[in-house]
Amino acid sequence: MRRVLGLCLLVVTSGLILCAQDITGSIGGMILDPSGAAVPNAKITITNSDRNQVVRTINTDSTGSYSVAVHPGGHLRD
Repeated sequence: MRRVLGLCLLVVTSGLILCAQDITGSIGGMILDPSGAAVPNAKITITNSDRNQVVRTINTDSTGSYSVAVHPGGHLRD
């Protein structure tokens, strides 16, 4: 009986741990010209290469930097 109860507890706990995991990350960088100067307002296109589909288009800031967060469900946010 103890063995069965322990196994059930392990299965329930493992399921809760798996449900709590999310996929997150970010895409970012800096655009520079050949002389090393920042390129402000450069157009960045983020493409899903599996589907050959543009997901998002953003511009760099005044320092040539860009950053987009990827939230659960694959949604992109800046």
